[in-house]
Amino acid sequence: MTRGTGLIDNIVFDRRATTELTGRGGVVDLVRRLNLSIDEAAAVSEHMPVWVEASVFEGGQSGRIAADDANHRR
Repeated sequence: MTRGTGLIDNIVFDRRATTELTGRGGVVDLVRRLNLSIDEAAAVSEHMPVWVEASVFEGGQSGRIAADDANHRR
């Protein structure tokens, strides 16, 4: 939560099913990053944003590019 009082939301990525993730990720602390007060940050969101780093290559390996969904639409 923005106020830092609890851990109520969780995001889990299973490495066995998602090989494109690099293992890097974290939480963006709006209070520190944008020099906001707790109330200002809470006005933006009650939750802190999260980020993950992922490869643009299928399976995280160069040379294999994920299919473009636009080509598969009806």
